[in-house]
Amino acid sequence: MKLKDVVVLKEAVDDLNDSKAFYEQNESGLGEYFWDSLLADIESLAIHAGVHVREHGFVSNAFETVSLRGLLRNCR
Repeated sequence: MKLKDVVVLKEAVDDLNDSKAFYEQNESGLGEYFWDSLLADIESLAIHAGVHVREHGFVSNAFETVSLRGLLRNCR
């Protein structure tokens, strides 16, 4: 099985670091749990990337692309 590279943009890394701090402020250890879960998901992408159906050149799903910072802002 060939693994794929997963590229994370600097802006996304900034959002993720902010998210980790946000969760850690809410409960001790929650930021680490968030980070560990995130890394597991990224590792899964490296293994399973490309298995989803493509329509018109895009992966078909019902999700909309949003920034984590925007999601967190709406949770406060």
